[in-house]
Amino acid sequence: MEAVSHCVKYDKVVQKIVSFIRKKVREAGANGVVIGLSGGIDSALTAYLAARALPKEKILALVMPDTRITPKQDIDDARVLAKKLGVDYAIIDIAPIHRAFMKHIAKRDKVAEGNLRARIRMAILYYYANLLNRLVIGTGDKSEYLLGYFCYDEETRALTKEGLKRYDELRPGDIVFALNLGNNKIEERKVKAVYAFNYRGRLIHFFGEHVDLLVTPNHRLVVNLQHHKLKISHKPRFETAESAKRREHVHLPVPIPWEGKFDPPSRMTLSIIQKGVQRTFTIDTNDWLYLFGLLIGHEHATRERITTCVESSLLKQECVLTSKGLGQLTIAKREPGAKTCITFESHFSLPEVERASGKLKAILSKYGISNSASRNAIRFSYPEFHDLFVECSNSIRNKQIPQSLLDYPAKYLKHLFKGLMDANGYSHNTYHTTSQKLALQVVELCLKLGLLPRLLVRQSRITRRKDIGTEVNYEVHFKKARTQTIKGSKNEQYGGIVWCPSIDSLENLIVERNGCFAISGNTKYGDGGVDILPIGDLFKTEVRVLARYLGVPSRICSKKSSPRLWPGHGAEKELGTQYEQIDQVFRLHFIKGLNANRIADKTGLDLKTIHSLLSKYRKTMHKRKLPPICKIR
Repeated sequence: MEAVSHCVKYDKVVQKIVSFIRKKVREAGANGVVIGLSGGIDSALTAYLAARALPKEKILALVMPDTRITPKQDIDDARVLAKKLGVDYAIIDIAPIHRAFMKHIAKRDKVAEGNLRARIRMAILYYYANLLNRLVIGTGDKSEYLLGYFCYDEETRALTKEGLKRYDELRPGDIVFALNLGNNKIEERKVKAVYAFNYRGRLIHFFGEHVDLLVTPNHRLVVNLQHHKLKISHKPRFETAESAKRREHVHLPVPIPWEGKFDPPSRMTLSIIQKGVQRTFTIDTNDWLYLFGLLIGHEHATRERITTCVESSLLKQECVLTSKGLGQLTIAKREPGAKTCITFESHFSLPEVERASGKLKAILSKYGISNSASRNAIRFSYPEFHDLFVECSNSIRNKQIPQSLLDYPAKYLKHLFKGLMDANGYSHNTYHTTSQKLALQVVELCLKLGLLPRLLVRQSRITRRKDIGTEVNYEVHFKKARTQTIKGSKNEQYGGIVWCPSIDSLENLIVERNGCFAISGNTKYGDGGVDILPIGDLFKTEVRVLARYLGVPSRICSKKSSPRLWPGHGAEKELGTQYEQIDQVFRLHFIKGLNANRIADKTGLDLKTIHSLLSKYRKTMHKRKLPPICKIR
């Protein structure tokens, strides 16, 4: 977002934030929001914006002072503000709670005690949020959280069980694919939340044969630390994009074949009616999966009602009786009759010259399944096979793999993949289809088999003589590789939406950009202490300007920022710099990409102050990501 102080149309900024709050509450199915009201500028502005976005009865403001250290003026300002907005509020003194904690702690520390107050407030906010089915609305601004999200550009999509989804299509509860860094295998995980906001500044573009990532500088890549000469590959780990950009060799992980959700039986039992006789037999699961792969590519299942003419209208039983009684067959009626029957045909378009034709004939012969073959096709007619096949091949543009099959372990999926390739494969590393759904399932299949996929979309072309193709064609190119190599990177100035999801447990997901797929990090705000951050894209100086525009009382607008974690605590005093200078440094470094020396030239600030602020950012990096997990499996 452009600096609000340089923007004349404040109403547009307000409308964006108001729409954001409404959307997030609606998507979460929440009954409203809970906000911590401190009497300071950030919480006051957030409360004003929430009051514009939601009915007053859907907002609960909690004033949570520690009356031993919180100035009475702050409590009064918070109370007056809540009354002015007409929202419900409660004042909860956290001093007794804090005192109860400290009664059981021997060693005292000012900073630790101050942070305990923040955690107590967070716990109270979430208690009321859970009680009332509401979201906790955060009051942090950009100056405080310093790009605390690890983000993708708006062209990047998440690979889900339902296909590719943009940031505005992805929802909490969607299933995505993530990498277990402990065993390097793909697992399915739920999306917990999706964050999106406007951004103007520097992104880093990583590119290669199968790589296309455009991310914020602090985005966490999942990388393999691989020695390019010794070819020694270590377990994947997280590394910031800024750090990875400085290295000569960067490799992203490729998952090893996955274990699946369950093992299917080694043999499938089928029952069919063949020549009027019901027959039950078992077929090897690997043969069955290969057959499925073939039919998705070449088979066409039809169910038709056919009416044919017959010379006699006599039934078979009548003919038999006539021949027995007279000693000879006499046609009693010559008028033409009609006979209607239903056919269930499975038709494989496989010329004899194709290798798959021989494999299919061998499987059908192995299990005694009657069929008819011509130079260009193999047919058999069984309603049982028809019903099994029609779910995945009812239309050439809507072909798909039954989802249950994709849950099988890789040792079984390789036979399904072999059937697909024998049906619609080109060369040894490309799969063709006109079904977008099937193409994305083949991508999923490749990843589960430990292959590196890339998706290309080919549009129909027109020549002077004729159309070449009438559909959009999808090509899945793949290769076997231990790692995904980044060939280069560059800085790009960007203006638009950046987004990031929060994923259960594994902290990463598979994303796609321009047909390239990669495993990369997700995000989670700081201590997980809020659900949404409406003013998280505004610097502190911008917060003050917007607060004045909305009519926040001038006494609040002019207050010095302080979280009041201990007596006399002030944010600027702790940092040793005014927020006007802090915002200058962070805007030039994180958005414009300038180093400390160039910032000093532009602002006139001394290098010691600039390095101190950037050091503070690095030391608090742990607050802007999930805690590290000791992997034991």
